[in-house]
Amino acid sequence: MDSSGARSFYMAGILSSGTDRVPLFFTIGEMDDNLAATVGFSLPLPLNASLFDIGWFRLVRGNGTSRLGLSSVYTTTTNAAGVTFHFATPASANAEMYFWIVKGLSHQYANGTNYPLKYADVFWDFFAKHSR
Repeated sequence: MDSSGARSFYMAGILSSGTDRVPLFFTIGEMDDNLAATVGFSLPLPLNASLFDIGWFRLVRGNGTSRLGLSSVYTTTTNAAGVTFHFATPASANAEMYFWIVKGLSHQYANGTNYPLKYADVFWDFFAKHSR
């Protein structure tokens, strides 16, 4: 997939009708060789803000924050599971974006069996805050 295809895939995930805002939660494994080969970056992914020096991640951050009316200001949480960048400025309903790099994870959905955490639990907590 070329870079325009990657952009198309990404944009399809954040478009919504009218003025609705859909909160975003991106996850990627630090060792995701599938995405690295598709979009063209080296592994392991950096577990710090230099991640956004990589073109594809800069594009995702820019498109997501723009669509949600957020600034590029973020907070960072680093723990044993990896690093999370949280964009929520200015604060408004459903205008929130998380970008999480999961330490040691490859191109997999973390389900508690193949990795020590379950994405379903994390996503449940996130989207429960944003139910209609």
